[in-house]
Amino acid sequence: MSKPRFKIRYLRSAEDDLYGIADYISEDNPRAANRMIDRLEQSIIRLELSPFAGKLPDDDELRRRSYRMLIVGKYLVFYKIKETAVEIHRIIHGARDYKHLLI
Repeated sequence: MSKPRFKIRYLRSAEDDLYGIADYISEDNPRAANRMIDRLEQSIIRLELSPFAGKLPDDDELRRRSYRMLIVGKYLVFYKIKETAVEIHRIIHGARDYKHLLI
């Protein structure tokens, strides 16, 4: 396996999002919650080697603010690439008004 080129840093808001997702899904199905969190975390870890894997958002304002997004199932992982780090800003269900939550 290649050595990671970028360090992953979760902002508090993204950590809170992960806990919220786990809590919400686990109300009905704890095993599904664990699978979803694992899937999100594994997708995010891949950004260490391929930080540009996520796409640029369609929204002009979000692009101007240097956001990129990774689609993981029904969730959108919003992040920014810094010099040697990938900052995970939010993890939001795709049905939500994510622009309002990011700006």
